[in-house]
Amino acid sequence: MSLCRRILVAMILAGWGLGVPVAWAADPTTVRMGYQTLWNPIAEVYTVLRHTKILEANGLKGELVGFTYGGQMSEAIGANLLDAANGGWMPTLSYFKAGPTWKIVSTIHDHGWFILVRDREIREIPSLKGRTLGVPFGALVQYTAIELFRKAGIEKDVRLVNIDAGSLVNAMEDKSVDGIIVWQGPVSSAVLSRNLGQAVSLEGSRKILTAIQAVSGDFLTKRPEAVVAFLKSLTMAFSYASKNREQVIDWYLRDHPQIKLGKAQIEANWAADRHLRKPSEIKDVDLRLKKDDFEFGQSIADMVYGMKVLPKFNVRDLTNLEPMERAYREIQAGNYPRLN
Repeated sequence: MSLCRRILVAMILAGWGLGVPVAWAADPTTVRMGYQTLWNPIAEVYTVLRHTKILEANGLKGELVGFTYGGQMSEAIGANLLDAANGGWMPTLSYFKAGPTWKIVSTIHDHGWFILVRDREIREIPSLKGRTLGVPFGALVQYTAIELFRKAGIEKDVRLVNIDAGSLVNAMEDKSVDGIIVWQGPVSSAVLSRNLGQAVSLEGSRKILTAIQAVSGDFLTKRPEAVVAFLKSLTMAFSYASKNREQVIDWYLRDHPQIKLGKAQIEANWAADRHLRKPSEIKDVDLRLKKDDFEFGQSIADMVYGMKVLPKFNVRDLTNLEPMERAYREIQAGNYPRLN
């Protein structure tokens, strides 16, 4: 059974449609939201949308579909199974390969990344020569690492193998690879906390990467008000998560029992995100794309174009900033639902 068919069956039969019945919205708009289960704390923000009535208060009903990483999400997008998806710049840019049917509407999450190796003697990038590293192909960290290897003159001397994000810890445990390349989240926390590997210095690379939120062009055209409501909901969910960290982590671990980590290990990954590292009021959460975000996104687009992975893109042409600008303005004016 294909990935898309499995997703569709899961949504219908296994209860992915987890919106709470709406008391105040006669005809809520359904939003099919893809999120990454192994990418915390953004996964916790989506967990807030599952367990609270934030979506319903904004006139929406949520169907949450989990993926292990952004590259995996692309197949569901190609099959028109999602209205909204978040991810790193690389997998998001891949949505536009066949044409600009999706639009980037906001930033979503700040996170670090790691090259983790079993050999304790390896501390610098040049020492990876001759080694085999596992990485989910299509993830931003794959290409960020390749660029580092190129700068160090070892691009052709490091072997990369495609391993799903959910299997990276197992690959380190069974020693089938010398190391892994992964974003900051449950996988990196598990490897480090279990002493399965250590981090290699990423000197010369950007340490904090920014992820983005995109929506389908069809959803944007047919349901523009729902897109604004969705972005308001995300903003509210960030604020809720930042002020209810322990409760939200409890929800996340309960909803994703495959993640065998303690609360402290999960919480450690919150420090990189500008809105979650400390309690944030709703009006203080600003998910609008800024100059730095565009510059980072364009640097990624130029990098993968140079690698002949994707066509040449001007990332500003792939965005629609108005829904997030409007959501932000309305929130600043106090025009958002209040929840207990």
